[in-house]
Amino acid sequence: MFITLSLLATLLPILTSASPFPIDLFPRYLGTLPGSCPDTNHPLESQWVLGYNQFCSTYLPPASNPHLIPYNAPLVATFDLGTPSGAIAKWVFKIDSGYANNVLESVPVDEQMCKDQFRSHLESNAAGGLGKAYCVVDGTGGDKNGKEEMAGQGIVSILGGKTMMEQMGGSKSAKLIFTSYRLDS
Repeated sequence: MFITLSLLATLLPILTSASPFPIDLFPRYLGTLPGSCPDTNHPLESQWVLGYNQFCSTYLPPASNPHLIPYNAPLVATFDLGTPSGAIAKWVFKIDSGYANNVLESVPVDEQMCKDQFRSHLESNAAGGLGKAYCVVDGTGGDKNGKEEMAGQGIVSILGGKTMMEQMGGSKSAKLIFTSYRLDS
């Protein structure tokens, strides 16, 4: 089949973005936007926030009576969190103590400290930020230029992350590690 120049000139307005028709016969692939994620198998931001709040308030006391996290005995719990696709993700919240300078000791942690650390997975780059700790589900936010100011502009899914508080405990050599991740990933 041959296309003549006059036929091409006639079809060109239909086949370009200047077309008055809503159908794009040649879709343009712009690539994945920074911080976007194609799948919807990770928990929604709102579900994740409910999860870490439940974890912290269930397993940890208020600041007036902190819980001691012993070295090599992490506090771990798994929660069922909803995803954008409607599926359930088994999600782990974990607090572990570590050490430096060969000092082994229990480290105190309370409910508010727990909530602050998990919240920082979203509100700072401490756990990796956009594209590492969380992402925006494709087609729900951002702009065509791929700007990274996508947080809050679409459906946010949590990918997981880890933050650390150092110089903890009596020796100031211990650390607390706050981790969250999908159980089956």
